[in-house]
Amino acid sequence: MDDINIYSGIHVLIIDDDQSMITLIATILQTMGFVNIERAINADKALAIFEDDPGIVDIVICDWKMPGKSGLQFLKELRVINPDIPFLMLTSKSSIEDVRAAADAGVSYYLTKPFTADELQKRVKAMAKPLIS
Repeated sequence: MDDINIYSGIHVLIIDDDQSMITLIATILQTMGFVNIERAINADKALAIFEDDPGIVDIVICDWKMPGKSGLQFLKELRVINPDIPFLMLTSKSSIEDVRAAADAGVSYYLTKPFTADELQKRVKAMAKPLIS
C-alpha cells in the first residue's frame, strides 16, 4: 500500500513558535503523504483548535519550549480535552527528569533536537499506524 494514500486522511497539528521549524516539519510530513496539516504558533492557538472541534486533529507534534504556555503545559490541558491523541514532544531537554515529566503528562513520543527527517518520520509513522484502517 502506498504511504501517500494511507496518510492522506490523518490530520496533524504542528505547534512551534519557530515558523521555520513548522515549515520544516510540514514539508517532511507532506513528503510522507500527509495533506491535512494544521499549524499553530503557540499553545493558546492550538487549544482554540481543539475547543472548536475536539476531534479535528489526529496527531500532535509540539515544541516543549515556547513563550507563554510550554508544550508540557499544553499537553496537560490537551489531555483533559482529548486523553488519547498521539502526542510527539520536540525538545532540546534530555535529562531524565524532563523525560519523566513528559511521560507523566502523557506524551506518546519524545524527540530531542536536533533531529533528522528519518527520526521524525519513524515516530510519526508509529503514531499514525493505529489510525490507519
